[in-house]
Amino acid sequence: MQLDMRMSDDLSRLAFEVSERPLGEILSPNLMWQCSCYAGDGGRSPECGPCAVHELPDAAEISDLFGRHTRIWYRGLSVLWDGWRGWPPSIDTFCLVRALLRAQWPVRDVRRLWDIGAGTGFIGLQLADAAPSITHLTAVETSMPAAEMCWDNLDSYDGRSDLTMEIACQPAQGLLTKQLQEGDAIAACPPYLPRPPWDCDSADSGPAMGTDMLRFLIRIAAEKGAPLALGYSTLAQSDVNEALANASGLRMEVLAERSVPLRLALSPEFFEWLMDERGLRQETDDVFAYHHTIRAVIFTPQG
Repeated sequence: MQLDMRMSDDLSRLAFEVSERPLGEILSPNLMWQCSCYAGDGGRSPECGPCAVHELPDAAEISDLFGRHTRIWYRGLSVLWDGWRGWPPSIDTFCLVRALLRAQWPVRDVRRLWDIGAGTGFIGLQLADAAPSITHLTAVETSMPAAEMCWDNLDSYDGRSDLTMEIACQPAQGLLTKQLQEGDAIAACPPYLPRPPWDCDSADSGPAMGTDMLRFLIRIAAEKGAPLALGYSTLAQSDVNEALANASGLRMEVLAERSVPLRLALSPEFFEWLMDERGLRQETDDVFAYHHTIRAVIFTPQG
């Protein structure tokens, strides 16, 4: 059996189905992967409320299929997600895609879209499907299992027949430096958790750590004059501001914002630093103790 997760166009409802049989829905979803029961010791409020998923009557069936046989739907398009092969689209990803579609980004003269850190291929498929000017989609993913999952989704896409699609399982830095050209645009939800001013141990590391890719994408977009769309957290806003100050010729526009939980198990010192220096908020009236703001932002070349 397959679990279908259907996000409403306005991101207000996340419904679960198996073989078109409804299993319930979550209102105002702020997480896309796992339920709040998996917040981790550092991320869950001491006086947490009930888990939205496990309040549903068919919670056991949802939990059993989640991440093993899961198809995620948005605007009539879907991607298949296998948890052992990579990450699913996050709420950050949905917010970015919705904001870009509403803004009709990218602009008409963009012919090639680079989806950086493609994962399931969700961002690239959603944007290319809605933009007839895009004739070439390049999904960049360095993890081989995730790249294979992405290709499965690109290969099963039955929308536009005039769209050429490819997977590049190589570091984005080298690819974009050599191949990014006029008529190209970049979209990504890169890692955005800033590193503290001390050496992190294994408890404070992971795929969300670091802003190097965030900084690189702003720099390369400025150098090549390419439109850029990013989803990131305001925890990294000072990093973005610094990169933008060093990359002349880009205008930044915030399209959308959303407050979401920080679902990470970090050390108490790390949480304290994020609150003191980066704007992390502690909200003990929610299932999760810590919240931050995610942004959908576009960078437009000037001149």
